[in-house]
Amino acid sequence: MTTDVKFEEIKNKTYYPLLQPASRDFLQSLYTKYHFTFQEFRWLTEAARDLELWGGEGIEPFWGRIEQETPSRVSGADDNRARKRDLLRLCREEFLKLQRAPKDYAAPAGGSAKPKREPLRAMSEDSEKKIHGDCPVASPE
Repeated sequence: MTTDVKFEEIKNKTYYPLLQPASRDFLQSLYTKYHFTFQEFRWLTEAARDLELWGGEGIEPFWGRIEQETPSRVSGADDNRARKRDLLRLCREEFLKLQRAPKDYAAPAGGSAKPKREPLRAMSEDSEKKIHGDCPVASPE
């Protein structure tokens, strides 16, 4: 199975369709380069979605920063596999730090903020029904 076919099969089983177009393009290029497993790609799409919602740096600068700071340890055919493992480990560590930091889920610029609603008010209505005592389910015990 080619990388493109595999990518088409797994992309819709993740948060990939919900990402911004730039993030989707970047993740697709990463997938082509590193041949992520489904679990690895799912984690990356979840991280990318969180980064977008937090309003900070996106997945491209986040990954790029870690990729620049991580030297390649192995040369040859195993280089991508070992580098991918190192990069994912460091990404998870950095992302965990970001997860634990306080966040502000303010409305995105130009986006739709949650509409403010009026406070609830209690209203009473007259009724012909007679109510005698406590709720029948209520127990004195």
